[in-house]
Amino acid sequence: AQKNERESIRQKLALGSFFDDGPGIYTSCSKSGKPSLSSRLEQFTQFYHTSVSSSL
Repeated sequence: AQKNERESIRQKLALGSFFDDGPGIYTSCSKSGKPSLSSRLEQFTQFYHTSVSSSL
């Protein structure tokens, strides 16, 4: 199950959809005063490193 998750993340990265739905989430969350940008960037970095290391 975890491998499929990583694979879909890799596909999202390839399609760029990860970034497409990003800004809207950032703005809607920042309006409510939540530090979503940094936490989501952190999450993205973890996903990125995980998918890269698993593909090597």
